[in-house]
Parts: sequence; C-alpha cells; structure tokens
Amino acid sequence: MSSRLQRLIEWPLWSWRHLSVSVAALLVVLALVGKASSVLAPRTPPSGAVATPVAPGPSASLAGTPTTTPMPAATTSGTHAPASTGTATSHPCQAAAAAFINAWVRTALPPGEWLSGMRPYASPEFMVQLSRADPTRVPASRVTGQPVAVQTAADTTVFRFATDGGRVDVSTKRSGASCLVNDIEPSNDVPGAPKPALTPLPADG
Repeated sequence: MSSRLQRLIEWPLWSWRHLSVSVAALLVVLALVGKASSVLAPRTPPSGAVATPVAPGPSASLAGTPTTTPMPAATTSGTHAPASTGTATSHPCQAAAAAFINAWVRTALPPGEWLSGMRPYASPEFMVQLSRADPTRVPASRVTGQPVAVQTAADTTVFRFATDGGRVDVSTKRSGASCLVNDIEPSNDVPGAPKPALTPLPADG
C-alpha cells in the first residue's frame, strides 16, 4: 500500500473534525447512489392495483373481433290507454241489425241490389216479404243515430234506430251462433209513422 493511500485512510482518524466530515461525505454519497438506483429501476404496480384495459385498435375489428353496443333498457309505462266504448248496447245481434238497417235505407239502388245488401242479415222468411217491397216506398234514406235495445226476450231482441224518416224498430232472432233480422216496423213511440211497404204494389200503379 502506498504512503498516499495510507494517509488518506488514516486522515479521518486524526481528529473528531476529520471523522465528522468523512461520515457526512459518506452519507451524501449513499443518498446519491440510492436516488440513482430508484430512478433507473423499473417501476412495478403496487399490489392490488388493476391494470386498465386498452381499447382495441382498428386491427381488432379487422381481425373479426365483434364489437357490441349496449342497448338502452326497455321502459314500460304504468298507464294503459282506456278501452274504446261501444254504442248504446253491446248485444251480439246489434251488428246484424245495424248492417241490415244501413242496407235498408239505400233506396236509390235498383231493387235487385237493394235486396242483395240485406240478404246476409235477414232470415229467409223475411227476405220473401222484402222481395215484394218497393224500395222507393221506404220512408228513410239514412240512419241518424246509434241503436238502442228496447226489448229483449229469450232469443229475440228489438233494436231502435233513428233515421231521417223517423225511428224504426228492427227485430232480430238468434239461431245457434247466428243472428238474423226477422221484422222491421215504425217505433210505437211515433204515432202515425209510415210503415215500410212489404206488400206488392197495386196492379194499376
């Protein structure tokens, strides 16, 4: 060992001042080395940390990776639209009576077409009577009000209709699942109302 190196090693021991300076210099060197090591060392995530996934780039879509878009949750309404209300009556024969009366007032049609319009809704017996009638003698040309059931029996119901020629009563009869019209006459609440002609015209005119 050379005398210079030996004196350098023994220098801190010559006095307390030399020793203090040597210790302080050593601490500074250790601090710098530790700081340099922390900067150069690779950082690792702390335990328990969750890595944030990276959204796939365009290459993921081109490779066939499906992408999904969340759909909004369906909402349901707590309210319901009110049910539509019917006419003055909901009797099952009302539809047949209404269809018949609307065909009966079409007096501008030729007799054959006039009868054809009523045939699906009238009984065969009643159609025999109607076939002898003259549509030009029907005292109404349009229906002006909703039907009202004015009489109901075991299998027969009478519906009253308002027309531009007065009120008329249409009698219906049920037979199994079907319901047909078997009569029509002026309402008894209109004294002197003209009665539909169901008989043949006189030979002289």
